[in-house]
Amino acid sequence: MKRKKIALLLASIGLILALVLSGCAATTPEPEVIEKTVTETVTQTVEVEKTYRYLNPKGEFIPVELHPIAPRLDNLDGKRIFFYQSEATNFVLPTLLERLKADYPTSTFDTVYTASFGSNTPSEEELTYDALIRGVGW
Repeated sequence: MKRKKIALLLASIGLILALVLSGCAATTPEPEVIEKTVTETVTQTVEVEKTYRYLNPKGEFIPVELHPIAPRLDNLDGKRIFFYQSEATNFVLPTLLERLKADYPTSTFDTVYTASFGSNTPSEEELTYDALIRGVGW
């Protein structure tokens, strides 16, 4: 009985070894070489400005009239500046105004104080200034 078990064990080991060795000896076929002709295609890339459509919470698009931003100044030297101070800016804007007056002594600062947020668009008088500084905060 013991001899049969040993014989079966040796036979199993032999079969496993034969399978492993046959798998190692297997050769892969040579890859097939296919010749292809490549035709050169020339494409031209044109950059197009992207357009985004923003929807309101209902998912509807509402057209908006666009305006370019105002031209920017290189510096404030010698400029006439309208300084518009709204409510809740009683700490930051006075400090900014003092600093600007010290840094640009040749500039003229006309200051308006208001208890409300003020108008949304500049008046005709405000448009005559070189620059407008407006601060609204809490």
